[in-house]
Amino acid sequence: MSRLPKIPKELILQASLDLLISEGYANVTIKNVAKKLNCSTQPISWHFGSMPALREALLDYALQYVKENYSIPIVNPFYSFYLTGRNHIDMALKAPHLFRFLYMGESGMQFNVKYPNATYSASQVAEFLGISIPKAIEFIQTMLFYTQGASSMIVTHTINETPDSIFESFDRISVKLLVSYGIALETALELIKTPANLSSNTPT
Repeated sequence: MSRLPKIPKELILQASLDLLISEGYANVTIKNVAKKLNCSTQPISWHFGSMPALREALLDYALQYVKENYSIPIVNPFYSFYLTGRNHIDMALKAPHLFRFLYMGESGMQFNVKYPNATYSASQVAEFLGISIPKAIEFIQTMLFYTQGASSMIVTHTINETPDSIFESFDRISVKLLVSYGIALETALELIKTPANLSSNTPT
């Protein structure tokens, strides 16, 4: 019976994620992961068997990392959606390789403008804002398109703006869209404030 490798699977995945974030997906190879761990390639091959299997596991590990490090507070349906957009942009600014991997096709995972739980989320947003579900879906999709576009421009260095100005633009777009769907300007401005300043009541 062959001996089990001393390097655990979790450590290999963490090293792979560190490589992805710092150097990019193309540099996540069995050889580079082994070099980072200061070991031979044998433990990695034993755990995963092949590079495609490691990359598949890395996708799940990266998604879990995002879930743990970009968590969304449950305040109200609108703010949770709004903060998801800001987190998307923040990731593009601070971890562009990770963003490219997850949301620009490198992992093979398709970006879906209706993800996650579009119908359920839209119904909550519609009820909270006092608009129809079709309008809520349109609002969500418009914001997702804007956020994905802005984030992609950040990652590909086709936008030359400071982080503050990028977030200010995101807030302006959010407010203008809310107003276009019948939300009062003062209410729209209130909705994008920090959770401590938000009312739990449905806006009117």
